[in-house]
Amino acid sequence: MLAATVIAVAVSSCGGGGTEQPAAEASSDTSGDDVVAQPPDKTWTDAVAAARQDFDGKVSKIELERKEGGGLEYKIELLSPDTKFAVQYDAVSLTQVSAKRESLGDDAAKKQQQTFDPDALISLDKAASTARQRQDGTITKWKIEGESATCVTSVGRPTRDTDAAGRPTLAG
Repeated sequence: MLAATVIAVAVSSCGGGGTEQPAAEASSDTSGDDVVAQPPDKTWTDAVAAARQDFDGKVSKIELERKEGGGLEYKIELLSPDTKFAVQYDAVSLTQVSAKRESLGDDAAKKQQQTFDPDALISLDKAASTARQRQDGTITKWKIEGESATCVTSVGRPTRDTDAAGRPTLAG
């Protein structure tokens, strides 16, 4: 069973690297299934840009995972003041797999607090390196949601570090 190694991303202070394509990470347990060491043709920034062409909103989630039947897909969520736009793209071609819009309802203000600036994130390469320092393994998917990031590895355990304000930070 896969377990998550949570690596922290301090959205407001990390800076730099949000638009970088991650470099291949050398790890003793890296295989062809590692989505960071063997990234897809299109980057997560390409997927966010494609989603923003269809919907004007703030980013609340970016995820890369395997599709049923093979291949990789990005899942992007954007929020406007009253609507959530969730879209999935093939990670090789950026062909839209699915898209839906739904009302944020009464929780709109709370959900808006979970948005983040993707350009303020640390690079995925650095986040993966931190995850591998805590638990070596193959990263089979990753997700950035709110102020946290998750790398799911073939081995691992939940870990989390926070700063004095309770925000996630890079462990190390």
